[in-house]
Amino acid sequence: MEKSEDYTGGVALATLKRDRFASLETGDPDTGANRVITKPFIVRHPRLYLNGATWMRGGIRVEVLTRDWQPIAGYTERDAREIQGDALDHPCVWSKNTDLSQLLGQEIRLKFYLTRARIHAITLSHDQRPLNAVEREYRADAQGDSAPKLN
Repeated sequence: MEKSEDYTGGVALATLKRDRFASLETGDPDTGANRVITKPFIVRHPRLYLNGATWMRGGIRVEVLTRDWQPIAGYTERDAREIQGDALDHPCVWSKNTDLSQLLGQEIRLKFYLTRARIHAITLSHDQRPLNAVEREYRADAQGDSAPKLN
């Protein structure tokens, strides 16, 4: 093997926050909320958590739909408390429901309304999880408003 004078090499280590390899991110903020709807699934755990981020006073609301696309009373967009900031475990809650326990065993879809926001992952759990705010050095927020707020 010939030795090349132009050869350069190196080793690097990239670290990512949990479940942050890919995301769905909103487009133009002036067009209103962007919407994403999941495939139907059966609710097996009562607590819903969102790994996501917002910026420039953006927000995320989560609506629960039947398999047939109908909003479920108590879990509509209007009932949803807005999620703001950058965290690994934002709890999804509604004005009269703090979890999905009333829907255990039912087949549902989730509809996300996003404005200046990014979703990395969703998790259903029996356990209560801390917010797990993302440290400042991992946030890209010129407005400085991406610190998570409990809804």
